[in-house]
Amino acid sequence: MDAERIRRINQAAIEASATWTYGRRPYHVSAENRPQRLCDASPAQRRVAYWAARTTASGVNLCAQWIERVYAAAGVWYCTVDAEKIYEWYCPLTELPDLKVGMAVAVPSHPHSMSGRVLGHVGLYVGDDLIADCMGAKVRHAPLEAWLNVYGTMSEPRWGWLFSVDLSTCS
Repeated sequence: MDAERIRRINQAAIEASATWTYGRRPYHVSAENRPQRLCDASPAQRRVAYWAARTTASGVNLCAQWIERVYAAAGVWYCTVDAEKIYEWYCPLTELPDLKVGMAVAVPSHPHSMSGRVLGHVGLYVGDDLIADCMGAKVRHAPLEAWLNVYGTMSEPRWGWLFSVDLSTCS
C-alpha cells in the first residue's frame, strides 16, 4: 500500500470514530463543502466583513450587540436581539455550502461560560473560512471549523441572514 492510501484510510478511521460530547460528529471544512468566499460576496456582504474587522468590542457577554454595531456601521438595518433569539428566529441553516458572508452563526448555549449556557453565542461569517465575534470584551477572527467545533458541543450551530435581510442580493 502506498503512503497516500494509508493516510486516507487512517483519516477516514479518525473521522468515523470522532464524535462530540453529545454524539455529534465534528465539523470539517473541505473543498467539497466550503462556504462562500469573500471574493464572491456582494458589495453589502463585503461592507459587513470590512466593518467586522474595524468595530471595537461591545463588552463582556455582548456578542449580539457587537453584531448590531457592525451592521449599523455597514449601513444595514438591524434591531436589538440576543444571541439565543438570533439562533431561534434567524438561523435555520446547517449545511456549510449555504453559509454566506455576513450571515450570523449562532448557538443557543455553550459550556464555556455560565452566561454562555444561558445566552448562547453568535458571530459573523466574514468569508474565507473565518468567523468574527466578540468574546470576553475582545473582537477576534477564528477559523470557522474551530469555532463550530468549540461552540457546537452542547447544541448544533446554525446560520442565517440576520433580520431576514439577504445581503447577497444587495449592493
